[in-house]
Amino acid sequence: MPNANLDPQRSPPQDSRLAAWPSVILCIPTCRRPAGLRNLLENVANLVYGGDLSVIVVDNDPQRCQGCLTVANISGCFSRPIECEVESNRGHTFAYNRAFLLACRSIRKPEYVAVLDDDEFPAPHWLEHMIQAARRFGADIVGGPVFPVYAKKDHWLTKTGLYMPPALQSGIVPMIFGAGSMLIRTSVLAEYLTEPFPNEYAFTGGSDLDFFRRCRSDGRRFAWAGEAHVYETIPSSRLALSWLLRRAFRVGTDLTRVDRKYCPGLQHAIIRWAKGLGLLLYGLSSLPLSGLRGRCFVAKSLYTAARGSGRLAAEFNWLYREYAEEIPTSSKSRSNNEMKRHCQ
Repeated sequence: MPNANLDPQRSPPQDSRLAAWPSVILCIPTCRRPAGLRNLLENVANLVYGGDLSVIVVDNDPQRCQGCLTVANISGCFSRPIECEVESNRGHTFAYNRAFLLACRSIRKPEYVAVLDDDEFPAPHWLEHMIQAARRFGADIVGGPVFPVYAKKDHWLTKTGLYMPPALQSGIVPMIFGAGSMLIRTSVLAEYLTEPFPNEYAFTGGSDLDFFRRCRSDGRRFAWAGEAHVYETIPSSRLALSWLLRRAFRVGTDLTRVDRKYCPGLQHAIIRWAKGLGLLLYGLSSLPLSGLRGRCFVAKSLYTAARGSGRLAAEFNWLYREYAEEIPTSSKSRSNNEMKRHCQ
């Protein structure tokens, strides 16, 4: 399995020796990805972090409990405290919310709660960089880039850039767009424990976007840690144009749903429709020129059109239940990267 030696920079943050590191609980929701979870935990065990760090895994598959079995097999040689709970309610939001509740009520009383998905793995100094950003910028919530690791590196879709995270510098940002690599103050998370990730998104995705919009409305401070690298494995099944277009459509529906929820009214409705129509028309109108430039450009045009159509479809509550069948618990950081790059 991949490991974080892929990270092009492995140096610790500049202030890593200057102050005591705060306690952190890392939450990992999982469902039917035992190999991915094992790879993640092996890389978590190699994290360079001088503070207290413990791990909570929540298995969202009570029938097979592959996550719990993986934790049981690795816990004997795991370098940090680790526990695993089962969440019987189907849907990734239930797994996230169970993990958040356990972390906030833990006797370890962490200062921060971090999140990684079971198809990801962090660079050795990931957590240090996240904590450094939280301290430096006085942030309540910190996000970071998630880079793809392709099962087929030479596939033509890897050259489109559609799987890549946004190219942001470390600093204050208006909001982050995904929980695939996240750090949040426990005191802040504790104020939303009733249902931090709304269960209405359990099978569609977008619950993390909704949560961050709610936090922004409440005046929470966000930061981006550009050096806090995380990697996501991209299997062959996702190296398909049809998968990308379905994902783009779903991202579009998520954006409209959240916009409509937090920005009601006729004026905002007009803006939403303009965004959806603009993306759809731009994507379709650019296809002839894209065809002359090559299939990578065609894919980008179709992606834009699919995102626009998703925005419009959500106005009629036509939704794509992407996770209804496989029921994964990853927040799908790839879609989160797309939201950040394309939130229009």
